Amino acid sequence: MIGIMNIIALIIGIAVGVGFFHGKEITWLFITLYMAAFNSKEKFYDLYDVTDDELSFAWYVDHNADVSNYADYLKLHSEARPSAYKTFNRMYKSLKRMLLWNIPIILAPAILFWSNWYFYLAGVAMAFIGFVAYDFAKNSFELNYYQRVVIFSMLSIYHKNKVKSDQE
Repeated sequence: MIGIMNIIALIIGIAVGVGFFHGKEITWLFITLYMAAFNSKEKFYDLYDVTDDELSFAWYVDHNADVSNYADYLKLHSEARPSAYKTFNRMYKSLKRMLLWNIPIILAPAILFWSNWYFYLAGVAMAFIGFVAYDFAKNSFELNYYQRVVIFSMLSIYHKNKVKSDQE
């Protein structure tokens, strides 16, 4: 009976881990950890200013069809600069809050497996490690992937708000 409960706790731990860590959650975790070093305004703008190169433009064209040439990209990049840190700070704080809020939710079902809680946590850890390895293999071999994701998010938010305000 105890062996069956260990297996059930492990399987439910894996299922809960897959439920919480599938999709973008691991990328958000990496972004939160990576951008912790760039949380000050000066460091963020140092990072922001690096992304005005042609390689960043080549990546950004895939995300925004309205930007068709490098001059448009540079114009958008310079227009978005004054509001980029405010947007980044708001996004960064909400990502941190969301990730920290999920920890107790993930750990709460361990109470159900009173004497087998460590099997449940082992299942959650297995799912977490699997998704971390997958995301790292998929994205981290590309130069400055997480930096570009953050800056492209700032540019996309600015562009979306600009288009919305131009339509009004």
